[in-house]
Amino acid sequence: MSQLLRSSATEARAGPSLRLYIGGGAAKIGEFWLAVVGRTRSSSLENSPVHIGGETQDPTAGAVSGSTAVSTNKMVRMINERGESFAYSAEELMARGLNRWRGWHCTAGVENLYVTHDGSIYGAVCREGGYIGNVFEVNFYARMKYVKCSRRYCTCGTDMALRKFKRLKNRWEAYQLKPTDLEVEPARNYVAVRNFFQDQIPPKQVLWDLGRRCNYACSYCPPATSNRIEAHKTLGSLTQAMNNIERSFLKGDLAKFIFGGGEPTLNPDFLDFVKYVHGLTPKNRPQENHWIHVTTNGSRLPEYYLELLRYAGLTFSVHFEFAQMERFLEVIRVLVAAKAQDRQLAEEDRQRAEVERQRAAKESQCGAVERQLPEEERKALEQNRQRPEEQHHLQWRYLGIRIMVQPGNGPQAEDLLFKLRQIPHFAANAVVNVSPVLAFSPEYDTDFESAVPNTYSETERSLFD
Repeated sequence: MSQLLRSSATEARAGPSLRLYIGGGAAKIGEFWLAVVGRTRSSSLENSPVHIGGETQDPTAGAVSGSTAVSTNKMVRMINERGESFAYSAEELMARGLNRWRGWHCTAGVENLYVTHDGSIYGAVCREGGYIGNVFEVNFYARMKYVKCSRRYCTCGTDMALRKFKRLKNRWEAYQLKPTDLEVEPARNYVAVRNFFQDQIPPKQVLWDLGRRCNYACSYCPPATSNRIEAHKTLGSLTQAMNNIERSFLKGDLAKFIFGGGEPTLNPDFLDFVKYVHGLTPKNRPQENHWIHVTTNGSRLPEYYLELLRYAGLTFSVHFEFAQMERFLEVIRVLVAAKAQDRQLAEEDRQRAEVERQRAAKESQCGAVERQLPEEERKALEQNRQRPEEQHHLQWRYLGIRIMVQPGNGPQAEDLLFKLRQIPHFAANAVVNVSPVLAFSPEYDTDFESAVPNTYSETERSLFD
């Protein structure tokens, strides 16, 4: 990395860099976001900002139907004045012009932090509310007030999913109301926004770009976001920053961490850092681990990702300019097989536990017999009686694939979708989405339709969510 600290003035002059995020839960409810939004110092076409739409997803949903991806990422819940709610994907919100919340109150900085490659902290990817501090400083300012949005459009999937409300009186709809979910879109007099799984996900979220270092050099990814020369951050600096986040922002709360880059898995200390974060105990939820999600280009070996999957959900971003398809497919095969096997073992353990429960219920002296057992045998018996989902974690880890399609990549995307569909147990253990590469203005004031290049064919457009 060039520097661990970067002044807010320098950050403001540079403006938002091109962003790549995918993140989500690493527990039973997996979800992820993908957004590439930003600008560079240059106003030339080749350095123009890019956005890749994306949103949270249900990890249990099927992913492929025929040769096209099925959109299962309707994770932005919009609530109207009558308490009715309807779920949208980020792509749908942009396409319908519903991603307009100017004047609304947003929880950016209160429930969410975005950490840049150099450690600068903002409330969200859009940077509304301004610079907060630096993650490598011992204490940084934790925002306690809601941000009032001034943007014409919200063009980042992560930002769209943040809790929002139109007026202060609508905090009730955003926080307390149990809305009525509708299958048919209601009247659009919306007053609040929530994540679809708001009540089941951690109360806070941190999107953290750990560095710019990447082994790819995609034509649509500028140096402000990705390069091949920056030094990696050390494990010591990362753990220090994590401790600062816990002290100044989390304050004992459970959180969801979304790690991106660059390519974070290139850092030789990354896996150890993930294990460190996973091992921390939130004071307010000591029985749980922080949720972790990682965005990766899939260029590491299957064994590496299998180990990483034990601690984090994964989303693979496929870039046809550099991806080695056979190697990538082998990675997915290994991970899908591991999840499927874990699911099967969990079911077998559940059945065995049920048999044991029924037997114990019939034996009135079972408890007394257990107390007479040696301590080690008694603990082993108790461990075997734990619920299967407490012993088998891989089945719940999110596994997502985001296929990035530039104009002309449609046939490659269709071929990859077909091959993914041929992987045994794929639909039950992974999800896939196809996204265009879209150009957005530096000030986030571009509508969806004008951002879609007209060089995409109708067949390619049909692939997109």
